Amino acid sequence: MIGGSSALKFVALTVIMAQLRDYGRLAEVYRPATYVMLTVAALSLVLAALAPPPLLFVLAVNVLLSAAWWTGIYQFMRYYAEPAESVEA
Repeated sequence: MIGGSSALKFVALTVIMAQLRDYGRLAEVYRPATYVMLTVAALSLVLAALAPPPLLFVLAVNVLLSAAWWTGIYQFMRYYAEPAESVEA
């Protein structure tokens, strides 16, 4: 049940994300995040089908959710990072 709800959440988030105004302007940020979220959704379903012990299942789902979160953060930070100005001594 948790694996299916996680997968459904990520598919819904990709649909919602595609409707954002910035999706076209920030495609280089959103497109990789979309791929990662769809991959995490598929892996959540695979994990649910494998039915590991509850503690292992919760830890694995947490790792998947964290991977999607950190990928999004990394993409936005990389996009908005400004080049360092040269410092003259």
